[in-house]
Amino acid sequence: MRMQRLRRSLTIGSSGLALFALMGLGGCAWLSDAVGSGKHPPDEFVVVNKRPLVVPPDFKLRPPEPGKPSPQNIQPAREVVSALFPGVTEVPPKPSKGELALLDQIAADGDSNVRSNVTEGTEVVEKGPMLPEILDLPPRRLESDGATIEHVRSEPVSQP
Repeated sequence: MRMQRLRRSLTIGSSGLALFALMGLGGCAWLSDAVGSGKHPPDEFVVVNKRPLVVPPDFKLRPPEPGKPSPQNIQPAREVVSALFPGVTEVPPKPSKGELALLDQIAADGDSNVRSNVTEGTEVVEKGPMLPEILDLPPRRLESDGATIEHVRSEPVSQP
């Protein structure tokens, strides 16, 4: 009889402890992501509606041509570039002849590793923190300029 009570209390206690642990972990974001109940909304800037199906006026649908892209396939990057720059087919567009000539004139053949190359003439200046300078300032005492505000006691107005 005693053993049965002990088993029952252990079972109830362990069940309660497990339930308490699950409730505690239920608020954790990583657990909800692991279970798959987390919210992952779509990126509103990438969502694109498909164009409606275009039916020819004679209601005869032509079979698709081999090798030709489907008119239903929308490529958002190309659509944006074609809307902003009519006549440009590449994403990103190649530099124009004028841009290339300008780059040649200014000798724009810079080294891409310029930040990692240090020459002998390069000096490194250690600026250090400003806090020690601020803490070393002499203490200042703020003194009153002699102006005082007198406290005026208010007296109740007698009503007739």
